[in-house]
Amino acid sequence: MKKLEITTPSAYWEKKTQAMIIKDVTEEIKTEACQPTNRPYIKGVIRAEQEEKNILILSHVSPVKRLDGKRASYRVEYRWLRNADDVHSVMGRDFSYWEKKELTKALAGHCLFDCFRLF
Repeated sequence: MKKLEITTPSAYWEKKTQAMIIKDVTEEIKTEACQPTNRPYIKGVIRAEQEEKNILILSHVSPVKRLDGKRASYRVEYRWLRNADDVHSVMGRDFSYWEKKELTKALAGHCLFDCFRLF
């Protein structure tokens, strides 16, 4: 009889994080251009990281008023891809806006996937 292994959510995440291979795709994202104008698609990209079919992009933007009334100057874009080998094969994306004081780890150079829990 096979014994079932019960894993708590935090233990599952720690195990998953150790196995992740993070790739820096900052330059590829910075050089994305809108067609036909050839202007940069995202301005102010600070860092972009890819893990399999997921990409997180941290960028500095003009201040935006959030629903909680606070003004945020940073945006985190989460993209999920159709093909892990092509950062431009975007199936969907989601945005969140952050204040500088909320991003101390991310701005200090920590892995974006460790700073933002997507799943």
